[in-house]
Amino acid sequence: IDLEPGARIVHMVAGPAEQRYVLGTRSGYGFIAKHKDLTTRQRAGKQFLSLEGSDTLLKPLVLRGTDTHVAMLARKGRFLVVDLHEFKSLSGGGRGTILMGLDEGDAVAQWVPVGPEGILVSGIYRAKDTTWSMDMQALAEYMGKRARKGKALSLKMKQPTLLRA
Repeated sequence: IDLEPGARIVHMVAGPAEQRYVLGTRSGYGFIAKHKDLTTRQRAGKQFLSLEGSDTLLKPLVLRGTDTHVAMLARKGRFLVVDLHEFKSLSGGGRGTILMGLDEGDAVAQWVPVGPEGILVSGIYRAKDTTWSMDMQALAEYMGKRARKGKALSLKMKQPTLLRA
């Protein structure tokens, strides 16, 4: 590859042509794309995701065939779980649509794909490292439409980390 001076590699993905990814930004925008849409024969690469101002790219989510939702946690503690059917698929890239509504000064801190087994939330509870499993039933109270703000995570945990189950 050829990189422009000052450019840096933030994330890399590899996989079969039909592998699906969710690409998004800290400002709450994103979309689904296939691996074949991300590739090019040009050594200089291609621009695929548009960023506004100081916005940054979230780690791309690799989707499994059983994944049905995406869970997003904002820095200020709002948690939202959105059905993948509400995400746009963009083969040509771009900015995408609003995935999570955010207050001014807030940003998406973490996100994780959700399958039938749910997710794990790891963090500090009562001065101990703790990991809680949240199945689809536990996640139901946080499910909402795309572009909503979500609700505060009810787990009284410091430094929560979302993990694929």
